[in-house]
Amino acid sequence: MHQGAAGQRTWYTTRSTTVCTKVRRGTETYRRVIHQERWCVMLDDVGGKRSRDRVWYQVSRNTYTDTQVRRSGSKVTIEPERDGC
Repeated sequence: MHQGAAGQRTWYTTRSTTVCTKVRRGTETYRRVIHQERWCVMLDDVGGKRSRDRVWYQVSRNTYTDTQVRRSGSKVTIEPERDGC
């Protein structure tokens, strides 16, 4: 995993949207997910193969956080949600 690599991107938003409609009494609130968050890590030497350098995997938020505190070059075992990002 490369930390701070040129191709590494992290983004998130706290943008909120309000839509007003008539209700009989009181208010109605709801939350709509516009785009589900994605947590991605880039690994090198996947399966011990240098030919698998710079491979991206989408992972859970906990896995992402765990990989960010490790030193570059450390071995990690992950359960990817899917390949690519």
